[in-house]
Amino acid sequence: MESGVALEDLERLITGGVVTSYPNVVSGAYVFTGTRVQLYNLWDYLAAGDTVDIFLESVATAPRELAEKALSIVGDRFGSESLACS
Repeated sequence: MESGVALEDLERLITGGVVTSYPNVVSGAYVFTGTRVQLYNLWDYLAAGDTVDIFLESVATAPRELAEKALSIVGDRFGSESLACS
């Protein structure tokens, strides 16, 4: 399933407990652990120029801690303005 990240980063996201993937949860897409929020949604928001805070406000079930941890792992792929968190 498409995650929008490099394989080595995806492995770090999985082993770090940030994301999971199960065939019966959102058709096996990588989701934030304990949710049905796809990791790819965060990348879509950032690619569109939105901030992490806008993503978190728009997707209420996305856990801030996991979104921030994901960005700490792969954040260098996005501009610093997109990584702004309150």
